[in-house]
Amino acid sequence: MRVRPALALALAPLALTALSVGPGVAVPAAVAAESPCPWVGSTAPSAERAAKLLAAMTLDDKIQMVHGTAAPLAPYGPVQAGQVAANGRLCIPALTATDGPAGIGNAATGVTQLPAPIALWATWDRDLARRYGAVIGEEARGKGANLALGPGIDIARDPRAGRHFEDLGEDPELVSELAVAETHGIQSQGVLATAKHLAAYTQETSRNTDAGDARVDERTLQELYLAPYEKLVAAGVDSVMCSYNKVNGVHACNDTYTMTQVLKGQMGFRGFTVSDWFGMHASVASANAGLDLQMPDACYYDTRLRTALAEKRVAPQRLDGMVTRIVTPMFERGVFDRPATGTPGARVTTTANAQVGRDVAAAGTVLLKNDGLLPLDPATTRSIAVIGSAAGRNALGSGGGSAHVIADRITTPLQALSAEAARTGASFTSYTGALPSVAADKARGADVAVVVVSKLMTESKDEWDLQLSLTDRLVLEAVTRANPNTVVVLDTGAPVDVSPARGAKALLSAWYPGQDYGTVLADLLYGRRNPSGRLPVTFPASQAQLPAAARDRFPGGDHAEGLAVGYRWYAQQGLTPAFAFGSGLSYTTFSYSDLVVGAEQADGSFPVSLTVRNTGSRAGSTVPQLYADQPAGVAATPRALKDFAKIELAPGGSRRVTLTVTARDLSHWDTSQDRWVRAAGDHALWVGDSSRDLPLRGTAHVAATTATSAATPPAPAGSTAGNETAGESVKDAFVCGAGGFMAGGVGLASYFGLPAQQQAVVAPTDTTSTTATGTQVP
Repeated sequence: MRVRPALALALAPLALTALSVGPGVAVPAAVAAESPCPWVGSTAPSAERAAKLLAAMTLDDKIQMVHGTAAPLAPYGPVQAGQVAANGRLCIPALTATDGPAGIGNAATGVTQLPAPIALWATWDRDLARRYGAVIGEEARGKGANLALGPGIDIARDPRAGRHFEDLGEDPELVSELAVAETHGIQSQGVLATAKHLAAYTQETSRNTDAGDARVDERTLQELYLAPYEKLVAAGVDSVMCSYNKVNGVHACNDTYTMTQVLKGQMGFRGFTVSDWFGMHASVASANAGLDLQMPDACYYDTRLRTALAEKRVAPQRLDGMVTRIVTPMFERGVFDRPATGTPGARVTTTANAQVGRDVAAAGTVLLKNDGLLPLDPATTRSIAVIGSAAGRNALGSGGGSAHVIADRITTPLQALSAEAARTGASFTSYTGALPSVAADKARGADVAVVVVSKLMTESKDEWDLQLSLTDRLVLEAVTRANPNTVVVLDTGAPVDVSPARGAKALLSAWYPGQDYGTVLADLLYGRRNPSGRLPVTFPASQAQLPAAARDRFPGGDHAEGLAVGYRWYAQQGLTPAFAFGSGLSYTTFSYSDLVVGAEQADGSFPVSLTVRNTGSRAGSTVPQLYADQPAGVAATPRALKDFAKIELAPGGSRRVTLTVTARDLSHWDTSQDRWVRAAGDHALWVGDSSRDLPLRGTAHVAATTATSAATPPAPAGSTAGNETAGESVKDAFVCGAGGFMAGGVGLASYFGLPAQQQAVVAPTDTTSTTATGTQVP
């Protein structure tokens, strides 16, 4: 469907059209004689500096600080994704936001196209997550931005969700641990980080509409969908973005329970909450529920908020709190104390940043199957055939929507593997067309056939099934029949039905691997890099196995599966997936032995140690994973991930590894007390290299039941009980008609989807290496 211009304008967060960039980012104003701005350059704590600034602000100054400055009907801007205006009189620099979670978006060029977040999470590597975040922070600053809209920490509930490639996994422990590392990386560059989306944002269909309602019980909300925010808050994340969906009937951006009672009260969040772009549906209700910043426009928090303050429906202390929460992390990250030297048109990609992308792509590629075919030996691989349009012109380095990043160019599998053939003197042929018979003919005579298949996923459109395209399915079946030595590469943002590839000897999930796709793939196939990726999500054997397979669950919104999401569902139901959460093969082998559960520590944690040995002939990495059960008498899904470590070992090498299960890890959410409780009894502990391969077992004995958190506080006086009243909504619509129109466009687009985006400035082609031997059939 062709998107009309008016609708395209309404798709605020998606960055699907070229961004009209205004003047450069405002820098802190020089200190004027009549306004000394003592909060600039001060060594006082950030809270003190924020208090001094607040005391000097007028009502107009404060109002200006709590909304963006995009023009009516503009999807973002005036710079990058959006901007809070600078205030020269008070030396307040502009707060400039940029998408997104996979690198610099908003149609920017001259940036590093990093692998998709799901590829990062498939690394299970905290250090790589920190480096990934540092690249985002560095390039954001180089583009003149100081607020990065990431990381995304939505739980991957269903692989058909359009933003699944932005999701970080189906388990809150994995999600939160790597998100903390990525956040530290972003913030290390003096850029504010934004965790998103609060809360239970699990589908695109009907988003930002009354029909988009995630109905989730309290325990599931706390243990699964809110849990990742707890560690991020403890780590000092600067801001949290509320989501497009409703949560149990209440629009997320005016939901007192999630934003104020849980995030700010129970978890102690000190930063600011920000709306998703045009995700607001109320003025008074949002302010009183705990939303601090409207983006990218102004009407709800300018004209309407002024009226509400004058009529005493919003307390002045609430406005002061909003401003304080926004400026305090700006002080923390040094935004007030340094000039903003970056510009939107700057070229910010570097060799070092590209190397981070390659490292993530290599470590995040998951070897799902290998019947002795890989790694390829140049001495015996004397001919190679590369099949599939996704190997060339349709190679996908990035998914669609606000997480989309445009590369300068993408090195495709076709280019890299043809160059490899030229280097080794092997003959090379390729076919990127759609005819299965031709694909089979090309593959039949080759020592090895490599088939690359793809599925584009994008924000604003859910998938209806797990199927690859009919062309890809037919080509896969034809090639695997013609040549038993077939490698299949999945260029997808989520698990897909892999049954058409059942005849292949090797299968890899490359996700969306970024700009150096082909280079990394060649290194992996030829063994210069040893695959070490582990699945952050489960590959089902069929769509019928999905926890949310029923239409009332996805995209219907009923989260009746509760805690049984991902691998927990498969264990609970006794189902065998195609590939399990946490699994992944290597070109070497490992053994786990000698599990010891140590004595309970003073903080209630238990150390769990084991010996890991590389029993193969190659250096490689593995990921020991620790899972825990609740004791008898506590209703729970089986075995939940609690800790993990990624370690590298030389051939024959071994290491004693210590994992930790904390008191909080062994707790469950007690709805009768509205708090976390660690139950007395024997908590079974399991260690292995996937959720289904757990050979080591131990026990953590807890002597007495204890609370491990404070209770969720009640809603504060004057807060919003639910959605805004009909009368207030009419007033909002009268003043904020343009914003409502844009919000409606976001919702409408979720039923139709959006056009594919540009993958690279220099578009991928079916051109092979000019030095490769053999022939190519386009």
